[in-house]
Amino acid sequence: PAAIGFRLPAGRSTRTVRLDLQLEDGERLRRELILQRLPVNSRVRADGQSFLTRSLPVPGSLPTGYHRAVIECGADRFETWLFGAPDRCFTRRTAARTWGVFAPLYALHSRRSRGAGNFRDLEAFIAWVATRGGSFVGTLPLLPAFLGRPCEPSPYSPVSRLWWNEFYLDLDRVPELADCPAAQRLMESPEFLARRDRLRRQPLVSYSRQMQSHRQVLELLSRFFFSRPSERRRRFDTFLRRHPLVEDYARFRAVQEHRGEPWRRWPDRLRAGDLRDRDCPAAARDYHLYVQWLAHEQMDAVSKTAAKHRVDLYLDLPLGTHRDGYDTWRYRTTFALEAAGGAPPDPVFTRGQDWGFAPLHPARSRVQGHAYFAAVLRHHLQHASMLRLDHVMGLHRLYWVPRDMPADLGAYVRYPADELYAVLCIESQRHRAVVVGENLGTVPPEVNRRLARHAVAGMYVIQYEVAPSPKP
Repeated sequence: PAAIGFRLPAGRSTRTVRLDLQLEDGERLRRELILQRLPVNSRVRADGQSFLTRSLPVPGSLPTGYHRAVIECGADRFETWLFGAPDRCFTRRTAARTWGVFAPLYALHSRRSRGAGNFRDLEAFIAWVATRGGSFVGTLPLLPAFLGRPCEPSPYSPVSRLWWNEFYLDLDRVPELADCPAAQRLMESPEFLARRDRLRRQPLVSYSRQMQSHRQVLELLSRFFFSRPSERRRRFDTFLRRHPLVEDYARFRAVQEHRGEPWRRWPDRLRAGDLRDRDCPAAARDYHLYVQWLAHEQMDAVSKTAAKHRVDLYLDLPLGTHRDGYDTWRYRTTFALEAAGGAPPDPVFTRGQDWGFAPLHPARSRVQGHAYFAAVLRHHLQHASMLRLDHVMGLHRLYWVPRDMPADLGAYVRYPADELYAVLCIESQRHRAVVVGENLGTVPPEVNRRLARHAVAGMYVIQYEVAPSPKP
């Protein structure tokens, strides 16, 4: 049976303990227990005083979710999170083996795309895989990146893990294009068409140039959209109500572009999170609102296409986020900003690795009920029926490199794995999504045992698995 442990002075004469459970759905459960009847787990002595840790039983019928527990014992009041979680992630029972295809979205060219694949190309690829009997389509992270100044397109260093990358929008599918003469003229101009053809011929994706070309069109469409009332405006307002933080994200992106510097160099008020309309051009803020709505619509179309063809959309969740991005600015207390995630020295990287991103701070994340981690999972699972967790060992421990120190002078920091697995199981079951943990490389055996216990699938490199074992 589940129990909450709490520590009090051994001589405490208080008779009763009150437990107030505030459930996620708003219901409240209250219990009153006799203190002396609660079992004692441990005894410790500190500063010449003895303390007892007692166990407060939790009702066994708690629903799945994130609940708050308030414990009152005399004048003392304690609060903690209480997660009601299944022990395993969602799984599909099937006797047949299945297969799927991984393809970076930028590489999915089509006659419609302009130098890199887009969301519609992903839909077409899903339908094509379905006709061949495939059951899933995987791709790299589809999260927003800095594609102007600076230009850092790595999918594993996103601006945020809570929004989508407008780089992958299919411009021809934007409804406003049919009614916007300015955007039509631009897209039909010789200069625009010549630039499109050059981008298509390049052997590598030019993120900055393609994003610049896309943005010219999207800014015209954004101004046209906000210039008049329409049925689409009502649907946009519904999107804002359902995603209230998108306005905060749009202001952040607009201020960062307007100032041209990382948020850590902003004035105190802006750095502290207080952004106002006068801090950035309204057109830039509206642009980021608009493209996030479009990305949400087109991602929704991708997931519906996958469901229609009974193909799992298999998304990829990076371990970290860009140090100068939105998430570290808005949720800075959740991150250890004076360190970077990385890896210790090994035979290949003899001096260790510094991956650059600020790691989650385990103690601060606990205080917040791991709300940021849960929000990141929900963002992906609203569309994906499979999710890959990069460097899944990070649920247990992560190598931290102190800022301005070489990578070989870092140390491992432990994370509350039980709690993070609980969040993972809750969100996986709620969204009926399979979870895959990237456990390649040197991974402690206990991590693989925990993955199996919680029904998190592992990964293998096929070349190593099918190669004959070396003779002794």
